Amino acid sequence: MEPKNYIVQIEDSLLAAFLSCWLDADKPCSLLMQKPRTDGLCAIKLTARTREDYDFLADAIHATGCKLYETSKNQTK
Repeated sequence: MEPKNYIVQIEDSLLAAFLSCWLDADKPCSLLMQKPRTDGLCAIKLTARTREDYDFLADAIHATGCKLYETSKNQTK
């Protein structure tokens, strides 16, 4: 599976639910959280490489309703 870089856009109030999904999946990938320019939101950068990473993302999207954006390879390593 080819690695893909993503940015997750999520409301601040849903960060605990997102992290709970990450912990339940046994921390499948590294997360980098950043404050975007929009109040009340958080951006999380990650690279999905394995089936476990994608399973975690699917669970997190289902649990939180967060938005997922694919980015170019050069933006996240």
